[in-house]
Amino acid sequence: MHFSERIIARLMGANGRLTWFAAPLVVLGLLLAGTSVVSWQSQRQEQHLSHAYLETSAFLTATYSAEHATLQMIRGQRGFLLTGKPQYLIPFRDGPTEMDEALAQLSAFVHKGHGNRAEIGRLRAQSAEFVAVQQEIIGLARSGHREAAMKIVLQDRGRAAIETIRSLLKTMRSTDERRLSAIRNQARSNQSRQGLFFYLVSAVGVALIAMTALALFALRRVAEREVLYREELRRLAETDELTGMANRRELVGGLKRALSDSERTSRDLAFALLDIDHFKRVNDTYGHPAGDQVIRAVADIALACVRGGDIVGRIGGEEFGIVLLGADVAHAYEVCERVRQNMQSAPIVLADGTAIDVTVSLGIARRFQGDCVDTIIARADAALYQAKHSGRDQVRLAA
Repeated sequence: MHFSERIIARLMGANGRLTWFAAPLVVLGLLLAGTSVVSWQSQRQEQHLSHAYLETSAFLTATYSAEHATLQMIRGQRGFLLTGKPQYLIPFRDGPTEMDEALAQLSAFVHKGHGNRAEIGRLRAQSAEFVAVQQEIIGLARSGHREAAMKIVLQDRGRAAIETIRSLLKTMRSTDERRLSAIRNQARSNQSRQGLFFYLVSAVGVALIAMTALALFALRRVAEREVLYREELRRLAETDELTGMANRRELVGGLKRALSDSERTSRDLAFALLDIDHFKRVNDTYGHPAGDQVIRAVADIALACVRGGDIVGRIGGEEFGIVLLGADVAHAYEVCERVRQNMQSAPIVLADGTAIDVTVSLGIARRFQGDCVDTIIARADAALYQAKHSGRDQVRLAA
């Protein structure tokens, strides 16, 4: 006889009817078992959601690191070609290392279900091509063949690789976000089924309401945790961890929206790039914690000098971007000059009492008809490099 049949036979009386005291015990046993199962499922679901959000956050960070590496190499190449100064090769040399580390992290995530080998392979190939072109340009410039280097820059040979790298990273981010969305949908589906189970359980009687309420509370906790995790993931994706202000992704998104609104309403708009002068010297002299304190101080001063609707974000390293809504050239210059003067007049005091004099350089670009994010940033970047090349601690307007 099957085990379940033997249990039922024991609960049955001689006349084939269920003994009167057995029914409540069976119901209570089933409810206790059901409650244990639901609690176990809730716990596993919570752990799965937590793990998924952490993995996705790390995966997104690796993709942004890869994209930042390409920008570092381009920035170093431009700086070296414009000025010939070796210090601009520092970000250029750091770029391949940062790219290799990001690719290694992304490859590790393939085994966990993020991305695929084909995308990583294409990303490696395009990155190698891009690095080769940039190294060729720098090599020519360093050997005195600046015109040949500029010719390669003007031919834009590395552009196709850059666009492919960005497209691959964007595709990988979209795929992972869809994966996370599918996990959330599955969690909601599980919660719905569990909720239905508890509502059915509640119909058994007043005596079991307490157990049902406890189980519903467990489900509610899972739902609240999901909301918190989702908000935390959004915050991580849009906020710079060191300064608490907008990160590059959110800054570019805000600039894109501002350009669209300005194009539609014909309102003035300006964009400024801010760079801390001789920041490497601060890190080398006082250490990276001091460098972090300087970056936070610059962020605070920049935020204090703009209006409430303006957007200030950290692009990366010691560089910041400022979106000045409704600002003409005169107003944008006034704001940026105020930031520069406040930095110049307020030394940054470290925890040990050491005072550091820090200056900043800024480049401003006003919006022109038909501008996009890339064009207005490029003009602001050119103005910033003019400020750097002309002695730093100044504000320059783009042509």
